[in-house]
Amino acid sequence: MRTPEQAFVTLDETRHTAQRRTCSFFRSFHGFQSALPTRTPLMHSYGQKLYPLRYWLFVAYGVGIPGFIDWGPAGHGIEHGLFNPYSILQIILTLGCGIALFLVTLSGGKAISARPLAFRSAPLILLLLLLCVTSVLSPKDNVVLSIYRLLEWALGFLLFISVYTREPLATATALGTDIIGKICWVCILLVLVFLVIDPPLAYQSIEEVTGAVQVRLGGAVIHPIRLGLMAATAFWHTLFFGRRQWRSIGCSVALLTMLLAYSRIAWLGFVINAVLYACLRRNVLARVITIFGAAISVPLGYVFSDKIISILGRGEGTSNLTSLTGRTAIWAMARQAIARRPWVGYGYIDGVKNAMLRVQLTVWGQPGNLHNEVLQAIGGGGIIAGLLVLYIYSRLVRDSIRAARRSPEALFLLMVVVQLVLYASGGIILGTAILQPGAMLIVCLICTSELNILSPVATRQARHMAPLVRARIEAA
Repeated sequence: MRTPEQAFVTLDETRHTAQRRTCSFFRSFHGFQSALPTRTPLMHSYGQKLYPLRYWLFVAYGVGIPGFIDWGPAGHGIEHGLFNPYSILQIILTLGCGIALFLVTLSGGKAISARPLAFRSAPLILLLLLLCVTSVLSPKDNVVLSIYRLLEWALGFLLFISVYTREPLATATALGTDIIGKICWVCILLVLVFLVIDPPLAYQSIEEVTGAVQVRLGGAVIHPIRLGLMAATAFWHTLFFGRRQWRSIGCSVALLTMLLAYSRIAWLGFVINAVLYACLRRNVLARVITIFGAAISVPLGYVFSDKIISILGRGEGTSNLTSLTGRTAIWAMARQAIARRPWVGYGYIDGVKNAMLRVQLTVWGQPGNLHNEVLQAIGGGGIIAGLLVLYIYSRLVRDSIRAARRSPEALFLLMVVVQLVLYASGGIILGTAILQPGAMLIVCLICTSELNILSPVATRQARHMAPLVRARIEAA
């Protein structure tokens, strides 16, 4: 009688005899079927069970501190000063996570990374160093704040690497998807809690570009655009990996949250991901529903075009859509500011914001950023920084597309990447403090890089070992 370890034979062993190839095929297929639900009864991962502190440190760091202060009509909180209750709590969280990681690593007597990581970190490290140098050289940037924000990003990577490299390769991607799901659902629940405690704080939002007061779920607790991004991600995570008895409720709550957040970027990403789901999942019913939905949406869109434009334009008609809620004016201002220092930039955080004061045109208030990841990088660190950001995102998209068919987790990561890229086209992730999208970006960068570098054969063998790994987790 063969042991479970012997059942998962390697590719070379299967070449010996036809009989062993047949046995290996059926045993591997049985293992693949048992692994395919991928924690459908959301069991604890190996890293979460054996290293709970490392696991929950990154989850807490990714969620961050919810907004509990009304920032006033400007929405920037200038009157509260740089050090306010929110920023102080955020600093305490950052220092607490950093100290805890140091003590856990010191007490364990091992390095932060427990195994070699198949991740090309050179472009990202170079980008962070370049932004640090430009902040020091810029006369208009707050150097201390910029270096602190860059260290926040470094800490985020270290926290995730510390738990990710301790997860067996067979379930490492599943660990990443599980962390993304927890970050999204914790943020959704926080908004719902604040909606009960202090409703105006959770649904009144100030549009940063136009200054309009809007009724959008998220409010000051979590920005509606970020909440829409996480709600769309939570929908797909629940659909893929949620418990069967809670799947319908979870998907409904996530979908309703996404709609009430009124984030058009999240809506667009959700539609694109629905098409990807129908095309990449071998599910005839999903494809039929997608084709049928596309067929009826075209005539319905034509009939109700006025109402659709009113909804998408947030009551301001086509002018709101064509200007992308005033972002085109900010991008025009950004080009003028970048033309003055195209190679050096203005610094990571405050330098870009201060540079915009000279070229401000008709946009309401002072824009806090350039509302585009590449423009923000060029404004902060020059053209080289912008090229590095383009390279990082293009490689992320390429890796996620190439690995999308390997497993449900890989397809889910592709959907997260779609949402993040759309979010970065009208906002910033790397160019500001590490928030929920930043934590999700860290997970996607590392997980998709390993999936892409590992050969498909190694990936399949790792997935075949998933039942054995689960047995060891249960016995641990």
